[in-house]
Amino acid sequence: MPALIGGKNWTFISTLILLVPVVWLGFAVQDTTTSYTTFMILTVLIGLAGGNFSSSMAYIGNFFPKSEKGTALGINGGVGNLGISVIYFLAPFAMGSAALGSVFGVTPAIIKGNAVYLANAAFMWIVPLVVILALMTRFMDNLPLEKPNPKNLVQIFGNKHTWALTLLYTCSFGAFSGYAAALGLLVGKEFPEVPFASIAFVGPLVAGALRPVGGWLADKINSGTKVTFVSLLGLCATTALIAVGVDMHNFPFFFAMSVLTFVCCGFATGATFRMIPHVFGNPLLSSLITGFVAAVAAYGAFITPKIFGFTYTTFGSIYPAFVALLVFNLVTVAVCYWFYVRKSANMNV
Repeated sequence: MPALIGGKNWTFISTLILLVPVVWLGFAVQDTTTSYTTFMILTVLIGLAGGNFSSSMAYIGNFFPKSEKGTALGINGGVGNLGISVIYFLAPFAMGSAALGSVFGVTPAIIKGNAVYLANAAFMWIVPLVVILALMTRFMDNLPLEKPNPKNLVQIFGNKHTWALTLLYTCSFGAFSGYAAALGLLVGKEFPEVPFASIAFVGPLVAGALRPVGGWLADKINSGTKVTFVSLLGLCATTALIAVGVDMHNFPFFFAMSVLTFVCCGFATGATFRMIPHVFGNPLLSSLITGFVAAVAAYGAFITPKIFGFTYTTFGSIYPAFVALLVFNLVTVAVCYWFYVRKSANMNV
C-alpha cells in the first residue's frame, strides 16, 4: 500500500480506521446484548488497521542505506512490539480506575463484587491515536517509490529465500507474539497460585526493547545471519527449559526461561529483518517481502495459544505443545544453516 498510495497516506488512513473499532469496542463491552458477530467485525477492523505495522516495516527501510537498515527496522519494529507490553501493563490499571471511567462515562461491570471498567481499556487509546494522527500530518512524508505489479508478486513468491526468511521470522516473532498471548493461559493452568497479571508485561517488554539491539548488532558485525542463528539456537534451548520448569513446578525457573525466550526473540526479530534487504538487492522486492514476512509471522499470536489449548484438551498435558514448538524451532535452525550459515551457501547477509 505505501508504494501505491504513499506511505504517509496509508499510515494515516489505517490509523484513522483504527479509531472506529477502538470507540466501538468501548461501547460494545458495556452492552451485554452485543453479539459474537459484532466482536468478530471489530476484530477484523482492528486487524485491518493493524496491517500498518507490516506496511511501516516495508516502508521505513527506504529512508536508510543498507548498512543502517537493521537498526532502523529494529527500532521501528521494537517500538511497535512494545505495544503488547504497554497493553498488559496499563490495561489492568485502566480497567480498575473509577476516575478514568468517569472521564469516559463508562458503566462498570461488577465482577466478584468489584467494579471493573472494561471500556477504559479501549477508550484510553483515543487520545494517543488522535495525537499520532496529528504528528503524521505534520512530520511524515510520501516517498516516490516504484509501484508494484503482478510480475513482482510472481518474483517474490517464486523465490526460495522468501519462504526461508518467512520461516525464520515466523519462528522468532511468532514465538514472541504467540508466547506473549499464551503465557497467561499456561501460568493459569500450571501455576494457578501465582498472580501473573502484574508481571505479564515483562516478557514482551524485554523482546521489544532488545529488537533494536538485535538489528544494531547485525549492522555492527555486518551479519544478520550470525545473530539470527545464535538466537534461534538459544530459542531451542529455552523452549525445552520452559517445559522443564513446568515439570519441576518451579515458577521462578519457568519465568526466567520464559524471559530468556523473549530475549532470544528480540535479538532474532531485529537481525532477521536486517537480512531481507541484503538478500534481495532490489528495493521494491525487499519492501514487498518485508511486508509479507511481517504479516505471516503475526499469525503466531493466534496459532501458539491454539496449540497450547489443543494439547490441554486432547492430551490433558502441555508437553506435546512444547515438543511441537521445539521441532519447529529445530527445523528453522536447519533452514537457517542450510540457506545462510554454511560456507557453500555463499550468503554473506
